[in-house]
Amino acid sequence: MRRKAAAPTPEQASQAPRKTRAGKVSGGGGSSSKGPGFAALLRQTLSDKLGKENVSEVSRTGDLIGLPLEGKLPLQYLLGTSCLPLSRILSLIGGWGSYKTTVSLGLFGKLFLENSGYVVYITTEHKTNWTTVDAQFTDMPDYRDGIMVVSAKSTEKLLSSMYQPVQTYLSAGATEPLAVVVDSLGGITSDAANEATEKSGLATDVAGHDQQRRARTITEQYRVISGKVAEGNVFLLVLNHEKEKTNSTTPSFIKEKTWIGGDHQNFAYSWIIAIKKTGSHETQAEKRVTLRLQTTKSTYSPEKQNILVDLCFRKDINTATLQASLDWDSALTNLVMSDRVSAAERKMVGLQAVSGQKGKFTLARLAGDELLTAEEAGNLMHNTPEVVDLLQRIFGVVRIKEYRNGEIVPPTVFLPLEPVQGPEKGPEQAEQEEDVTEE
Repeated sequence: MRRKAAAPTPEQASQAPRKTRAGKVSGGGGSSSKGPGFAALLRQTLSDKLGKENVSEVSRTGDLIGLPLEGKLPLQYLLGTSCLPLSRILSLIGGWGSYKTTVSLGLFGKLFLENSGYVVYITTEHKTNWTTVDAQFTDMPDYRDGIMVVSAKSTEKLLSSMYQPVQTYLSAGATEPLAVVVDSLGGITSDAANEATEKSGLATDVAGHDQQRRARTITEQYRVISGKVAEGNVFLLVLNHEKEKTNSTTPSFIKEKTWIGGDHQNFAYSWIIAIKKTGSHETQAEKRVTLRLQTTKSTYSPEKQNILVDLCFRKDINTATLQASLDWDSALTNLVMSDRVSAAERKMVGLQAVSGQKGKFTLARLAGDELLTAEEAGNLMHNTPEVVDLLQRIFGVVRIKEYRNGEIVPPTVFLPLEPVQGPEKGPEQAEQEEDVTEE
């Protein structure tokens, strides 16, 4: 007589093989298809097939390396990173007279020269004001030795001029930072339009078709060059103008603005930053031009973030030399005093505007009750590591690896921040507080 099998215990049941919906046996003590064994196998396979450098963990910034932006916290806030990332493309958009060229070379270009890098400056408009550019390099008299100027007279020549420096850089196995600056993308037309103009004296016969063709050509070229830029310590900076169009139903004297930057696709840009002159102020000692920088697209920070920074022009009395610089210290003070920073966060920093005294501030953490200008307060904050740490946290800045003197330096760890210490209490005040506590 056959005995009936005893019912399995709960422990035995949990370890028993079971059929899946596809009829396959699984379970027991074997490894799951999503277990550590499969993950290791998947990583190894992808690394072998695609290259180890192309497989990494999930990260907000990936394995970014950048040039340090010390003393430029407002720019860090705008970009979302502690450094200017290499292997990326940035588009700077602005109208005529918005100082696009001045900022592109005096800010971004100078960062590369300060870090033993090179700049390829591609000009299509042939109207660069080198006097204004020179004014930002008075501390680097030989800076032009690090800049190669390339002239492009058609879209095709421009795109080739963008590609060739990057390809040459990669073929040579170079590691020094390279910036390719295009000034500007919309400043020229195609070879076809140039040829049509030579025949008839007018380019209107191909103008409409030429705009569409140029947009497709630029978009396709970006698909190629974006991958190339990502392979090395290269930074592509593209200047462009606000695009305007007139519909058939719109009077010719009314310009209807569309999205800025042209008809080409903007997928290759990590940032699109609009620059605009918002005002100017001139005294006997200096001239200040206020510029607003605003992100309309950003990979590493929220869009629509904006900062105000003054471009200051001064003339050296002894040498009669024009000097220019961006006032990041005053820009930092104004940013901390804006709605971007809450009252509680501002109290932690210790910055406060002085009532009844325009343009004067106190910085309790660093200078007690001393009256400071916006520039002086910003300079103190920029030069105090624990305050820089706090502001980077407040601004949501992500620290990335730094390229310094040919070496890659890992990002530093945030420092602990001590609470703001108030003024020392005298013996009488201390005794009064104790009496109140006892009551």
